[in-house]
Amino acid sequence: MSTSKCLLLLLAALLLTTAPCLAGVVYTFEDVPGRATPFSSTVGGITATFSSPDGPVFSVNPFPVFSGLQGNILFSDDSGNHTLAVAFSQPLASITMNFALGNTTGGFFTLDTFLGGASVAETQVFAGPPPDFVFSEGVIGFSGGIFDTIRLSTPSAPDFAIDNLAVQASVPEPSTFGAGMIAIGGLLAIRRRLRRHTPRAS
Repeated sequence: MSTSKCLLLLLAALLLTTAPCLAGVVYTFEDVPGRATPFSSTVGGITATFSSPDGPVFSVNPFPVFSGLQGNILFSDDSGNHTLAVAFSQPLASITMNFALGNTTGGFFTLDTFLGGASVAETQVFAGPPPDFVFSEGVIGFSGGIFDTIRLSTPSAPDFAIDNLAVQASVPEPSTFGAGMIAIGGLLAIRRRLRRHTPRAS
Protein backbone atom coordinates (compact mmCIF):
# COMPACT_ATOMS: atom_id res chain seq x y z
CA MET A 1 0.00 0.00 0.00
CA SER A 2 1.34 3.44 -0.92
CA THR A 3 2.29 6.04 1.67
CA SER A 4 -0.47 8.30 0.35
CA LYS A 5 -3.15 5.64 0.86
CA CYS A 6 -1.85 4.86 4.35
CA LEU A 7 -2.06 8.53 5.31
CA LEU A 8 -5.60 8.81 3.95
CA LEU A 9 -6.68 5.76 5.98
CA LEU A 10 -5.12 7.25 9.11
CA LEU A 11 -6.90 10.55 8.48
CA ALA A 12 -10.24 8.75 8.07
CA ALA A 13 -9.71 6.82 11.32
CA LEU A 14 -8.84 10.00 13.21
CA LEU A 15 -11.89 11.81 11.88
CA LEU A 16 -14.12 8.95 12.99
CA THR A 17 -12.62 8.80 16.48
CA THR A 18 -12.84 12.58 16.97
CA ALA A 19 -16.40 12.92 15.66
CA PRO A 20 -19.00 14.23 18.13
CA CYS A 21 -20.08 11.69 20.72
CA LEU A 22 -23.70 10.72 20.06
CA ALA A 23 -25.25 9.27 23.20
CA GLY A 24 -28.85 8.17 23.62
CA VAL A 25 -30.10 7.01 27.02
CA VAL A 26 -33.47 6.31 28.66
CA TYR A 27 -34.38 6.93 32.32
CA THR A 28 -36.97 4.32 33.29
CA PHE A 29 -36.63 4.91 37.08
CA GLU A 30 -36.16 1.20 37.70
CA ASP A 31 -32.77 1.94 39.32
CA VAL A 32 -34.07 4.45 41.90
CA PRO A 33 -37.16 2.90 43.56
CA GLY A 34 -38.59 4.87 46.46
CA ARG A 35 -36.49 7.98 45.82
CA ALA A 36 -38.09 11.41 46.29
CA THR A 37 -37.03 14.78 44.92
CA PRO A 38 -34.32 15.89 44.94
CA PHE A 39 -32.38 12.89 43.62
CA SER A 40 -30.03 11.98 40.76
CA SER A 41 -29.90 9.08 38.32
CA THR A 42 -27.00 8.32 35.97
CA VAL A 43 -27.62 6.35 32.78
CA GLY A 44 -25.07 5.95 30.00
CA GLY A 45 -22.75 8.52 31.57
CA ILE A 46 -25.39 11.28 31.67
CA THR A 47 -26.60 12.31 35.13
CA ALA A 48 -30.11 13.72 35.52
CA THR A 49 -30.94 15.55 38.74
CA PHE A 50 -34.66 15.72 39.52
CA SER A 51 -35.94 18.44 41.84
CA SER A 52 -38.96 20.56 42.69
CA PRO A 53 -39.15 24.00 44.30
CA ASP A 54 -41.70 22.43 46.65
CA GLY A 55 -39.32 19.78 47.99
CA PRO A 56 -39.91 16.00 48.15
CA VAL A 57 -43.27 16.08 46.38
CA PHE A 58 -42.31 13.80 43.46
CA SER A 59 -41.37 10.19 44.17
CA VAL A 60 -40.49 7.02 42.28
CA ASN A 61 -42.90 4.15 42.82
CA PRO A 62 -45.00 1.71 40.79
CA PHE A 63 -48.45 2.99 39.91
CA PRO A 64 -50.03 0.43 37.53
CA VAL A 65 -53.00 2.38 36.18
CA PHE A 66 -51.53 3.78 32.97
CA SER A 67 -51.10 2.55 29.42
CA GLY A 68 -47.73 4.06 28.46
CA LEU A 69 -46.13 4.32 31.92
CA GLN A 70 -45.02 0.98 33.32
CA GLY A 71 -43.02 -0.29 36.31
CA ASN A 72 -41.53 2.47 38.45
CA ILE A 73 -42.62 5.96 37.44
CA LEU A 74 -41.95 9.45 38.81
CA PHE A 75 -45.10 11.18 40.01
CA SER A 76 -46.66 13.61 42.44
CA ASP A 77 -49.85 12.30 43.98
CA ASP A 78 -51.05 15.33 45.92
CA SER A 79 -53.09 18.30 44.74
CA GLY A 80 -50.35 20.91 44.89
CA ASN A 81 -49.90 21.37 41.11
CA HIS A 82 -46.11 21.22 41.45
CA THR A 83 -43.35 21.88 38.94
CA LEU A 84 -40.62 19.31 38.22
CA ALA A 85 -37.14 20.43 37.12
CA VAL A 86 -34.50 18.13 35.61
CA ALA A 87 -30.89 19.29 35.21
CA PHE A 88 -28.53 17.23 33.03
CA SER A 89 -24.76 16.86 33.38
CA GLN A 90 -24.17 17.76 29.72
CA PRO A 91 -26.01 19.61 26.95
CA LEU A 92 -28.70 17.66 25.14
CA ALA A 93 -29.95 17.71 21.57
CA SER A 94 -33.34 16.02 22.10
CA ILE A 95 -35.72 14.64 24.71
CA THR A 96 -38.96 12.64 24.76
CA MET A 97 -41.02 11.10 27.54
CA ASN A 98 -44.36 9.52 28.41
CA PHE A 99 -46.56 11.56 30.73
CA ALA A 100 -49.87 11.17 32.51
CA LEU A 101 -52.13 13.81 34.03
CA GLY A 102 -54.19 13.43 37.18
CA ASN A 103 -57.47 14.05 35.38
CA THR A 104 -59.92 12.08 33.25
CA THR A 105 -61.04 14.83 30.87
CA GLY A 106 -57.85 15.71 28.99
CA GLY A 107 -55.50 18.64 29.35
CA PHE A 108 -52.19 20.29 28.49
CA PHE A 109 -48.70 19.28 29.57
CA THR A 110 -45.81 21.76 29.25
CA LEU A 111 -42.10 21.15 28.65
CA ASP A 112 -39.81 24.19 29.00
CA THR A 113 -36.15 23.88 27.97
CA PHE A 114 -33.20 26.01 29.14
CA LEU A 115 -29.50 26.35 28.41
CA GLY A 116 -27.36 27.93 31.12
CA GLY A 117 -30.49 29.37 32.72
CA ALA A 118 -31.69 31.06 29.51
CA SER A 119 -34.97 29.94 27.97
CA VAL A 120 -34.67 27.89 24.76
CA ALA A 121 -38.26 26.90 23.95
CA GLU A 122 -41.63 25.90 25.34
CA THR A 123 -43.50 22.84 24.07
CA GLN A 124 -47.09 22.07 25.03
CA VAL A 125 -49.09 18.94 24.23
CA PHE A 126 -52.77 18.14 24.74
CA ALA A 127 -53.60 14.61 25.89
CA GLY A 128 -56.71 12.66 26.78
CA PRO A 129 -57.37 9.20 28.22
CA PRO A 130 -56.33 6.31 25.96
CA PRO A 131 -58.95 3.65 25.13
CA ASP A 132 -59.82 1.49 28.15
CA PHE A 133 -57.83 3.72 30.55
CA VAL A 134 -59.04 6.40 32.94
CA PHE A 135 -56.31 9.05 33.18
CA SER A 136 -55.06 11.39 30.45
CA GLU A 137 -51.77 10.25 28.87
CA GLY A 138 -49.44 11.35 26.08
CA VAL A 139 -45.91 11.77 24.78
CA ILE A 140 -44.01 15.05 24.72
CA GLY A 141 -40.61 15.92 23.27
CA PHE A 142 -38.29 18.61 21.99
CA SER A 143 -35.40 18.62 19.49
CA GLY A 144 -35.20 22.19 18.21
CA GLY A 145 -32.03 23.34 19.99
CA ILE A 146 -29.37 22.57 22.59
CA PHE A 147 -30.43 22.59 26.26
CA ASP A 148 -29.24 21.34 29.66
CA THR A 149 -32.28 21.76 31.90
CA ILE A 150 -36.02 21.15 31.55
CA ARG A 151 -39.05 22.18 33.55
CA LEU A 152 -42.30 20.19 33.50
CA SER A 153 -45.71 21.48 34.56
CA THR A 154 -49.41 21.31 33.76
CA PRO A 155 -52.13 23.94 34.02
CA SER A 156 -54.80 21.26 33.53
CA ALA A 157 -54.45 18.80 36.43
CA PRO A 158 -53.57 18.75 40.14
CA ASP A 159 -50.67 16.32 39.52
CA PHE A 160 -48.76 14.43 36.82
CA ALA A 161 -46.40 11.52 36.23
CA ILE A 162 -43.54 10.81 33.78
CA ASP A 163 -41.71 7.71 32.57
CA ASN A 164 -39.29 6.55 29.84
CA LEU A 165 -37.46 9.86 29.70
CA ALA A 166 -35.21 9.45 26.63
CA VAL A 167 -32.44 11.98 25.91
CA GLN A 168 -29.76 12.33 23.26
CA ALA A 169 -26.59 14.37 23.57
CA SER A 170 -24.32 15.28 20.68
CA VAL A 171 -21.22 17.06 21.93
CA PRO A 172 -17.55 16.68 20.96
CA GLU A 173 -15.13 15.68 23.69
CA PRO A 174 -12.85 18.80 23.71
CA SER A 175 -9.57 17.06 24.56
CA THR A 176 -10.10 14.26 22.05
CA PHE A 177 -11.24 16.65 19.33
CA GLY A 178 -8.23 18.94 19.83
CA ALA A 179 -5.77 16.04 19.84
CA GLY A 180 -7.33 14.68 16.68
CA MET A 181 -7.04 18.01 14.88
CA ILE A 182 -3.35 18.29 15.84
CA ALA A 183 -2.71 14.76 14.58
CA ILE A 184 -4.50 15.47 11.31
CA GLY A 185 -2.44 18.62 10.79
CA GLY A 186 0.75 16.67 11.43
CA LEU A 187 -0.20 13.95 8.97
CA LEU A 188 -0.98 16.49 6.27
CA ALA A 189 2.41 18.16 6.80
CA ILE A 190 4.18 14.79 6.52
CA ARG A 191 2.29 14.02 3.32
CA ARG A 192 3.30 17.34 1.74
CA ARG A 193 6.95 16.78 2.74
CA LEU A 194 6.96 13.25 1.28
CA ARG A 195 5.55 14.54 -2.00
CA ARG A 196 8.28 17.19 -2.26
CA HIS A 197 11.10 14.71 -1.60
CA THR A 198 9.80 11.76 -3.64
CA PRO A 199 11.73 11.51 -6.93
CA ARG A 200 9.54 11.47 -9.99
CA ALA A 201 9.88 8.64 -12.46
CA SER A 202 11.34 9.76 -15.79
